[in-house]
Amino acid sequence: MSSSDPFNGVAAGLGSDMKNLNGQITDLMNNKDMDPTDKQTQLMQLQQKQQSLTECLQLLSNIMKDEHDARMAVVNNIRS
Repeated sequence: MSSSDPFNGVAAGLGSDMKNLNGQITDLMNNKDMDPTDKQTQLMQLQQKQQSLTECLQLLSNIMKDEHDARMAVVNNIRS
């Protein structure tokens, strides 16, 4: 895959989103002034977002692997 592959941009964006989400979780955990019920609710929402991002990254990884495998199959067919 080339550096202009659109999947690279998507992966970079998802990675950046995950990093920002982890920062939000850390900030929320360190907030001592927040009501514990509100904090738990917000943490659960952030956890759901994190799970969705993880699923997107896994899907993207699977697509990229399938694309790579398909390209390798072509190369292997040419060799044989």
